[in-house]
Amino acid sequence: MVNRSATRVIAGVAIGAVILGGCSGQVDKSGGAQATAPLVLTGINTRSAEEVQPFVDAVGRLSDGALEVAFEHGWHKDSTTGEAEAIDAVRAGSADFAVVPVRAWRDAGVTSFDALIAPMVVDSYVLQDTVLQDGMVDEMLAGVDELGLTGIGILPGPMRKPAGIRRELRTPEDFSGARIAISAGAVADRSLRELGATPVPSPFEGEDVSQFDGVELQVGAIAGNEYDGVVTSVTMNVNLWPRPSVIVGNSKAVEALSDDRLGLLTTAARQAVPATTLVHEQTETDLTDVLCRRARLAFVAAADEQLQQLRDALTPVNDWLAEDEQTRGYLQRIQELRGTVTPVSNSLPDCADTSSGAGTGEPAPIDGVYTMTTTAADRNQPTDGTGAACELANFGTYTWTMSGGRFAETQTNGQTKTWANGTYTVDGDALTMTYREGSGSGPGSECRRHPGEVDTWKWSLYRDQLTIHWIDPSVPPTEYPANYAVKPWTRTGDAPATPNPGAATTALDGRWEVSYTRDEYVAAGADAEERDLPENWGAFLIEFGAELFSMSNAAEGLRIAGSYAVDGDLLTLNVDTTGEQFSLRWSVYRDKLTFEPVAGAVSPTGFFVKPWTRLGT
Repeated sequence: MVNRSATRVIAGVAIGAVILGGCSGQVDKSGGAQATAPLVLTGINTRSAEEVQPFVDAVGRLSDGALEVAFEHGWHKDSTTGEAEAIDAVRAGSADFAVVPVRAWRDAGVTSFDALIAPMVVDSYVLQDTVLQDGMVDEMLAGVDELGLTGIGILPGPMRKPAGIRRELRTPEDFSGARIAISAGAVADRSLRELGATPVPSPFEGEDVSQFDGVELQVGAIAGNEYDGVVTSVTMNVNLWPRPSVIVGNSKAVEALSDDRLGLLTTAARQAVPATTLVHEQTETDLTDVLCRRARLAFVAAADEQLQQLRDALTPVNDWLAEDEQTRGYLQRIQELRGTVTPVSNSLPDCADTSSGAGTGEPAPIDGVYTMTTTAADRNQPTDGTGAACELANFGTYTWTMSGGRFAETQTNGQTKTWANGTYTVDGDALTMTYREGSGSGPGSECRRHPGEVDTWKWSLYRDQLTIHWIDPSVPPTEYPANYAVKPWTRTGDAPATPNPGAATTALDGRWEVSYTRDEYVAAGADAEERDLPENWGAFLIEFGAELFSMSNAAEGLRIAGSYAVDGDLLTLNVDTTGEQFSLRWSVYRDKLTFEPVAGAVSPTGFFVKPWTRLGT
């Protein structure tokens, strides 16, 4: 399971979108008063649970628990039309409430939110927070009335940045002629076209983006989707626009609520703005640290004159939006509010501060093999995440193998398997685990651990029982991977011998890519039963370092990982995901890596169809 700062894996509430009436208080047969059940309002949320949790919490707090809100999170998130479909669903009454990003509303005929995503206008978290606490928000929300909806509130969202794949994106010239993957929306589409780019809607969510020249995304999505294997740069001081979301209710459903309860919802939405801003700010900070630790992309900044060039190039878009009198007034008000906030620093992240060294290879008191078995019922904790499927990655039989600063992790429950590896350090009763690789199979396996994630636990070992607690006891279970701490872990064996993580590097170390067709795969001698499996051809990426490797085919969702050993020109791969062992001969010449099969060993054909090209060390 991932930690708070990456793709969330604690499941969201997946229930039908209807209003469930609470029961009134009754007297039981023994004469005691039964507790009054809360009124539960349900709906759909096209984004993640953490983005609406402050609103959910505010509703519960303001109502003293008499009113609850439960969303089906990540609704249709894998579709480029999912947000438009959410608007249709709440209008039709098949959903009573919905949370839909601002970018989707113009195509539904609502223009009152456009000023919030005008290019490079709301360009910082502090300005977005200030704008969304201003009185103009109530006027904006009235724009949904004509659709048969009632506006409840607007929640802040993450800042979307240009991220380069084949080029850095700092100036209008960099965008000219580029194909840029975007989240569907009329304002983003027009903005990219004004810069000379070709915008292409993408659901992202792990979809392959390698065919594009760049993407329009927040830092958290780049890290959570592991796009830093493809994305080569992020322009950190260019915030194109935020991605705020509108909370709406079907007007007929809202009419069933009392005025007091409707007022409570709107108040909760306003009060949730600062806390939601903090969620996005902290997520960006945490995920920037993760990207730093992975060291797969560059953080770049546009110079002051380049920022001005971008603003000038995007002026026609803002002029177009200002043709609407109401939007023009909102844009003017935002400029007034800009003068009330402190400008943000444009400094680039200092990745040197996020380094977390590999294990020393020296024995540690925690070394050993540990297991823990839990059930879904054992979770019994507040849930918050991307969907019910992720819950399958949060229970089952876990194994930690810890030796000399290296660890391997597995989880299985018969339906879903996940695995990961990385390094760890022990400082007294503090255990810090840095994940290097993670993958999985089965439903919910997308909720794997991600490279660069760091967990810090307090630990104790007594009579072969390992107990761990999150390092900060004030953090709620929804904010850390609580599934690891449900029960004590049982020590089942001694630590295996492992290679020294500080062993010398070889010419093999680094990142390599290769691409080949099915015909080329067949011509290389692929076995008949392997020739029709799409994951066996296409574009592959493999990374070697510190005697750990990972290999992926992003288009087909293939990922394997494990450890490796080098003995001269003999490479042995031990695959954590399947337990298989592969052997290959290897050589490097002028940044070309060539593999050859080893007689009598398992040497998969895909490795030696073509030479691999070095991407970096």
